[in-house]
Amino acid sequence: MDAAAIDEERPDRRAWIGLIAASAAATVVAINQAGINLAFTELEQQWPDTPRSVLSWTISAYSIGLASFLLVGGRLADRLGRRKVLLAASAVFLVASVASAAAPSVGVLIATRFVAAAAAAFTLPASLSVALPMFPTAFRGRVVATWASANAVGAASGPSLSALAIEWFSWRAVFLLGVPVLAFMLVAGPRLLPESRAPVSGRRLDYLGVALGTVAVAGLVFAISQGSTLGRGHPTVLLGLAIGLAGIPLLWRRCLHHPEPLLDPAVLRLRTVWSANVANLFLSAAGMSIWLVWPLFVSRMWGYSPLRTGLAISAGPANNFVWATVAGRLNDRYGPRGLISVGSLLPLCGIVWFVTQLGPEPNYVRELLPGILLFSSGFGLTFSPLNTAALVGVPDAAFGQVNAAFNTARHLASALGAATIVAIVGTESSLAVFDRAFLFLGVCTVVGAAVIWFVYPHADSAAVRASRRTVPERRPAR
Repeated sequence: MDAAAIDEERPDRRAWIGLIAASAAATVVAINQAGINLAFTELEQQWPDTPRSVLSWTISAYSIGLASFLLVGGRLADRLGRRKVLLAASAVFLVASVASAAAPSVGVLIATRFVAAAAAAFTLPASLSVALPMFPTAFRGRVVATWASANAVGAASGPSLSALAIEWFSWRAVFLLGVPVLAFMLVAGPRLLPESRAPVSGRRLDYLGVALGTVAVAGLVFAISQGSTLGRGHPTVLLGLAIGLAGIPLLWRRCLHHPEPLLDPAVLRLRTVWSANVANLFLSAAGMSIWLVWPLFVSRMWGYSPLRTGLAISAGPANNFVWATVAGRLNDRYGPRGLISVGSLLPLCGIVWFVTQLGPEPNYVRELLPGILLFSSGFGLTFSPLNTAALVGVPDAAFGQVNAAFNTARHLASALGAATIVAIVGTESSLAVFDRAFLFLGVCTVVGAAVIWFVYPHADSAAVRASRRTVPERRPAR
């Protein structure tokens, strides 16, 4: 099946099945990231003599590995072949997941979690970029909506599924939740997914730039994730921050001057791409951090158990999926800008609801559920069009690297948002503390929406028309 020969009028059923399979792989990545938080208490009981600072690396290793390798994962998927990279990464992901479930020690668990995260970083951008060429441009909004909603559902349902796995089996079962999906991908993927790749230039990839990008992102995520554990003034945290802040400008300089860079500056300079990614930073900080605020609130203020907590927030991912599917069709018809502008108002309404209605006594149906539905509806309407917005004017050859950059920004924002929530809430249990956390989420939502309202170009603007032209091939700098 040649990706270039797909009918331009309407995709066939095989394309939709392939999209579902690729989206399922993205769901597994998100479930693996969210689930480990629920198992942390059981890990403390499994290895009582291990310091909590060491055990926390079972969480940090996944976050650092995933964010660090996304850029190179997307670039190599474009260069080597999206299906090839997706299947290889899925195989490594499956083996690492099984090894995590069977880990005999904390050290082995941390190592296997890092390997799983590195494989997930290759899986995530390849799973979308392999699906996009299967569809005509008119269906791009629905494709991205399906993929993004599957990713969001995985992130949001991970706590619920993990809580059930721990309740019925043990913490080891958390790492096996995605194994059936990965096995299906390995068996059915070669038949369902076409191979596609960027045109081969014959030039050698900038491997120094690859190393710079990987180390710089790893330094930033390390500093963000470990700042609350080790302290923001800890030497290793400051070192990680310095590496990240110094590495990003050096990477950009490499990209400007190397003939085959990690990221193509001509693509990243498109106004549609950079403005959507700036909005993505703020909206992701709010949209991903809320899944930390809700469990903290119901467990501390209302005394919910881990299982009840997971079930209480499960309405969010189901509702998110429904509205993300609707958003895909609306995006194809009306474009992403207006949809994001309208959709971002609903999370703000949800935040106002939480601040004014949540009380110290449990009342799930009247106080928490309406806010969850408002918030998840808004981000269901927002996140997939935002991803689509970042792909406007992007040539097919750059699908993987642009999607990888988008998801790198999302994971950095998620880590920063979670660290900020932890700093705000701390160990306190009061309505005032959680009101401040909701206020932070509201500010992030307003800033992200403002970027879309005032910076992202209109559908008929000169910036959009310019972005739709073919990005010129880069030449080596003299």
